[in-house]
Amino acid sequence: MAFTHPLYLWGLLGLLVPLAIHLWSKKEAKTIKVGSIALLKESTSKKSRSLQWNEWALLALRMLLVTGLVLLMAGPQMLGRKNQDKVAYFVEPSLNAQLGQALLDSLAQEAPVHLLQQGFPLWQPNGAVDMVFQTPHYWQWAKALEEFPADSLVLFTQGLQQGIRGKRPQVAKPMHWVVLEGEVEQTVPWQVQRNGDMARITQFRSTSAMGEFIVEERPWKEVEPYLNPSGDSLMLPWQGGQRSVPLVGDTPLKIGLYANTDFENEQKYIKSAFTALAKFWQRELLIIPMAEGDSVESDVDLLVWLAQAPSPTFQGPRLVFKEDALADDLIAAGPSPRVFHLTARLDAERATQARLPEQLARLVYPTDQLHAQIAEYDQRNVPLETLRPRPKAPQEKVRQQAGQALSLWVWGALVVLFLAERTLAHIRKQ
Repeated sequence: MAFTHPLYLWGLLGLLVPLAIHLWSKKEAKTIKVGSIALLKESTSKKSRSLQWNEWALLALRMLLVTGLVLLMAGPQMLGRKNQDKVAYFVEPSLNAQLGQALLDSLAQEAPVHLLQQGFPLWQPNGAVDMVFQTPHYWQWAKALEEFPADSLVLFTQGLQQGIRGKRPQVAKPMHWVVLEGEVEQTVPWQVQRNGDMARITQFRSTSAMGEFIVEERPWKEVEPYLNPSGDSLMLPWQGGQRSVPLVGDTPLKIGLYANTDFENEQKYIKSAFTALAKFWQRELLIIPMAEGDSVESDVDLLVWLAQAPSPTFQGPRLVFKEDALADDLIAAGPSPRVFHLTARLDAERATQARLPEQLARLVYPTDQLHAQIAEYDQRNVPLETLRPRPKAPQEKVRQQAGQALSLWVWGALVVLFLAERTLAHIRKQ
């Protein structure tokens, strides 16, 4: 149990008042001289005990009444665990167009996206957004944001406070304000891949809100004049000058795969996922079947080992099955940087919800290396860590609790106690 206004609990000191009145009302017994008490002794004893019990019962009822009044003012609540998200996103309605549908769709897949306005309604991918401008009052929402059922909050705003840019409020839980100002866009040629008579030019496009890779196809004869004498890169025009862009060959994607009879289902889903990736990357796919005792070719892009037997020695990235019911991801990092674990058996629902192709793609093209390469050209003002939940350290964790008001129950108890006290007082004539 918790209390909304715990300071009122000092009122429990008022219990001393009825106790003091009860003790002070005791009068010294009078001595009455009588000739014989033989006939009065038993009757007097029963009446005395009855009077004492009534007095103590009346005292208890009055003390319970005082306790109930104090608890009612303190606001009692029944505690319980909240069903809350790790992170929740908030977007000002006026930024809906600036952020873009792609970014909002991506955020909504990871956690709920709410509009930063009264009531915090959920953002709907195809729903109409109220674009009527209202000056945001961040400080008025501070308490509601602190009580919002999420461990971490990320807010995309224009940083306005009463019509001017100003300080944003902070609450007890981690809160990250992402202030989006003027739109800045930069497109950088990244790599070129030749497919016969066509060239696929991959470019990295970055704005203040998002970054993405876009692919443009051109005839090879238009790109060939920019080819370096070495034949391994091109000098493409960029920002009034030239930028050296690597020429990627059309080498096939090689996947070494071994699965015993217990993992036929997993083998099927992994093959399908790599087939989809090869089609998306427009690369030829070679699945190399393997058996126990086989050595792995050095040019294999990924070794997938689905068996209880230990995998062979391999310097490249390796995916092995190791069930872990407590793992957060379907594919989790292993004991070394190039070893990964498949933490659960695969079925259609799990492969779809966990986005199996996307997780497999990160094994072939590690995202940490990619982020380091694009850091120089990234115009986003939102660090990746900001979009991830940041729970507090164990010693700083605050237990998020949901309160269910108990005021109605206290009122009911007070009514019953009051009626009982008045009835007993009327009988005792007090």
